[in-house]
Amino acid sequence: LKIVLVNKQLQNVSGKSEAEILGTHCYESLQNLDCCAGKDDKFCASREVFKHKRSVQKKVQLICEGKKKYLEISSYPLIWQGDKVLHAVEIIRDVTEREELEQEIRQSEKMAAIGRLAAGIAHEINNPLATIATCVDGLKNRLSFDDKKKPANDFLSEYLSRINQSVYRCKNIIDKLLVFSKPPQNAKQEIDLNNVVRDTIAVVQIRAQEEKKKIELHLSEKPLIIFGEPNQISQVIMNVLINSLDAISVGSVINVFLDKIDSSAKITVQDKGVGISEDDLPHIFEPFFTTKPPGKGTGLGLSVSQQIIADHGGSMHVSSEKGKGTEVQILLPLKHKRTQ
Repeated sequence: LKIVLVNKQLQNVSGKSEAEILGTHCYESLQNLDCCAGKDDKFCASREVFKHKRSVQKKVQLICEGKKKYLEISSYPLIWQGDKVLHAVEIIRDVTEREELEQEIRQSEKMAAIGRLAAGIAHEINNPLATIATCVDGLKNRLSFDDKKKPANDFLSEYLSRINQSVYRCKNIIDKLLVFSKPPQNAKQEIDLNNVVRDTIAVVQIRAQEEKKKIELHLSEKPLIIFGEPNQISQVIMNVLINSLDAISVGSVINVFLDKIDSSAKITVQDKGVGISEDDLPHIFEPFFTTKPPGKGTGLGLSVSQQIIADHGGSMHVSSEKGKGTEVQILLPLKHKRTQ
């Protein structure tokens, strides 16, 4: 497993000169590529080539400077005198961009399938829900006219109110699902993100104060004008803030920053809450995926939020570490001024 030939590109990636690499074991010189963990690594592609005398291809996933990286490693034997493997030629390709694109395509296909499913069942579910809501209202009206049985009626009225709340909760979930099928046709307009975020935080701040938590807002010094639907943008901000409030402990602070990055407006929400595990992080934008206890969330908040931001021509990114907190970044294109 000693290196006898190396090209310039591998020298650049490894940060070592040809003289430093030649004659060393591959697991010593290529540690930062993570293609082999050590001299006893049984999953090393070239080790398998020497052992089995055949070509080997592997795909490796690693974390490099906090970001996922994908390598495609192929190793081929150079046969000498019929059956002896003299050398192994190892080719390492960085396929991170291709892998991320494939994941985006798979996610888009999944969203489209959910959209078609939601559109198909929404009508069938909304009709019986509307019937239940109407019957509940009718029963409550009848109970209000019978004062002789007031204690019993109050008891029944409370149960009917709970039924009504559950009906509208189901309807709200269906409305969120329909976002995947056909985004609401709300009128977009020129809005200043500073104002939208400030007004949204004013609403969420009430809950934060009740829970003895704090939201600190750092507005942009200049207006951040985008072309968008204020209610939808507010819904996204509220979803993110509620997730952060659920994740942090009493006395903790959520920081919200607004600034301009190139031709985009950036909203950053930071908390030092429980964080998201490395295994869960790739799934947070999937519909119905949630790390919250049963009854505490539908798993649609971030999915709907991502759909809304994409509809506005932007993007949404989440970075997190278990036990250390989460950062959500939302990028939205700024409205360009027309030249005279």
